[in-house]
Amino acid sequence: VTLCNGQIPKFDSSFGTNGFVQTDISKYNDAAQVIALQPDGKILLGGHISHESGSFGMAIARYNANGTLDKSFSIDGIDTFIIGDVNSFNTLDMIVSIQVQTDGKIVAAARTNDYDASFQVISKVVLVRYNADGTRDNSFGNNGLVFGDVKNSEPSTIVLQPDGKIVLAGTRTVKQTAQPQMYIQMIISRFNTDGSVDDSFGTQGTVVINPGSDKLISFRPTTLIIQPDGKILSYAIYWDAGKQIGKTGIIRCNANGSLDNTFGNKGFNISSYYTSGSCHAMSLQEDGKIVVVGYTNSPPEYINKLVLARYKSDGSADPAFGTNGITYFHFDTTAVLKGTVNGGVLALQKDGKIIVRGAGYSDSLSKSLLFRYNTDGSLDSTFGVNGVTFYNYKLGESNVIPAGDMILQPDGKLLTGASIFGQSSSYFSMARLIMSLNTGVIDAEPGTSNLLFYPNPVSNISTLQYELLNTETVNIIIYDMTGKIINVPVKNESRQLGKNIETIDFSSLSAGSYILTIQTGKGNTNIKIIK
Repeated sequence: VTLCNGQIPKFDSSFGTNGFVQTDISKYNDAAQVIALQPDGKILLGGHISHESGSFGMAIARYNANGTLDKSFSIDGIDTFIIGDVNSFNTLDMIVSIQVQTDGKIVAAARTNDYDASFQVISKVVLVRYNADGTRDNSFGNNGLVFGDVKNSEPSTIVLQPDGKIVLAGTRTVKQTAQPQMYIQMIISRFNTDGSVDDSFGTQGTVVINPGSDKLISFRPTTLIIQPDGKILSYAIYWDAGKQIGKTGIIRCNANGSLDNTFGNKGFNISSYYTSGSCHAMSLQEDGKIVVVGYTNSPPEYINKLVLARYKSDGSADPAFGTNGITYFHFDTTAVLKGTVNGGVLALQKDGKIIVRGAGYSDSLSKSLLFRYNTDGSLDSTFGVNGVTFYNYKLGESNVIPAGDMILQPDGKLLTGASIFGQSSSYFSMARLIMSLNTGVIDAEPGTSNLLFYPNPVSNISTLQYELLNTETVNIIIYDMTGKIINVPVKNESRQLGKNIETIDFSSLSAGSYILTIQTGKGNTNIKIIK
């Protein structure tokens, strides 16, 4: 028997409630933007909560590996606070990035609001450091808080260097003297381990990233990576307000903040494709190659296409990946799965394959998309339907759409933030999916070939496809692991020579492991299945 894998991810029933966790913190609208995984397997969620006035406050929660709240963290697993005026709808405090130090302390980057001399609302960067138990670390800044020195700035992401220094990427908004409009500049700042500004980096701890003197060009960073050699990679949305053109850009700086002129064009690599999107991510392979994901809607089609690209360590396109270093995906009218598509976040498997999560729709419903690519940029045909799968999660009458951050755990399971649609309020939410789904054939006898069973782990309805070498009387029996017969979907029925397809209902089965047996006159074929 040849088993053809077309595995579809399944929500992990050992996590939360059927693979999904939601926490109602404020009784209003809460949202988790970022996920961090501790070395002990505990999970941190960061974002914001809402108050009755409409103001936002910062929030961080810690969960055990099974999705339950870790009551040893802060107060019953949750810490919330607000810096601005809780009664002002202009207060928009929120955590946007989390990193875990080697000593177990937790660093979060957040934005808060302030007022300038003319009482205009301006944004500010704030770093927060927590002890491992969720209390604020008083050895960091002022009572665990550090405010950035750059005026009217917002954080996008932070990373930790091996020496413990904190590197932050974000933006600042600057008013032009000759014109009334504002323009946006990308900034990278570095802080010492105690929260003080690192004066050895840039100018007073900050560098301003701009590819030229044109103030109509701006970058908005989405991802920041510290290379093993200490150089700093950032991935950003590039916008030319004069030409009304959006692209993406990779920027590399030396460890002191200066642009690395050995990378791309004087430290910059601006994409050849256009985009108007903001969901983009970057990962660094062990060999130093750079993988980025986003989406494009370039002319003449003006349809959203997922774009995945790989670059060599010097910023040049990798010709061994896709076509000239780039691969595009969109659904055509003949596709099994249909809908629009855009790319968001990615993760690298240990075998080098690339997991991409995007968004799309099918049957007029918003759903999440998962793609898996081989190391050469081709879609992995052993995953989903030709490398792609739609999925969503139902919570009552509401749709749960994976959104925000995504982390591939060391055991291969996928953690993803989630958004809930169809409820009166939103919550801190996340989901976990099983990705390593190779269960396969236990044993096989002559009589069947080209066996395909999917998905496995099973959903409520799964499909069994097999070929018979002769016309046979067939039984299909499902056993539990003690050998007890649980169900007989096909009993003493004739099946013809060649391909046969059975649709099997597993909705009545409890979660667990089972054996599916195909009986013919030539013998038995057994498959281990999981629900």
